[in-house]
Amino acid sequence: MEVHFESETLRKVFEKEKKLRAKHGAKRAGLIQLRLAQIMAATCLEDLRNLPGPRIHQHVRSQGQEKAVFSVDLDHPYRLLFEAFHDPEPTLPGGGVDWSKVTKILIKGVEDPHG
Repeated sequence: MEVHFESETLRKVFEKEKKLRAKHGAKRAGLIQLRLAQIMAATCLEDLRNLPGPRIHQHVRSQGQEKAVFSVDLDHPYRLLFEAFHDPEPTLPGGGVDWSKVTKILIKGVEDPHG
């Protein structure tokens, strides 16, 4: 898949191991690098559903939210958050995101979605 970043600052942190470790610590930085490698190796978002280990899911849309937000587990409770980077977002005939057609994502960041 094609990976894009929400900001240039975020891209620089994710692409420089030293910056990534300084911001997130060695363990989480390693997991971020692993998840990015898995995402880039996938053809589409659907491929990630079958990976052993990382739990990937779509978050419930909040009112007014245009794009669906997805996350993949890192170290509890942190997750790598992203959205489909398509306009329009690929949808299923009955509604919802068509994971098999998502081939580009936009990394939003790393956070504890419950905090």
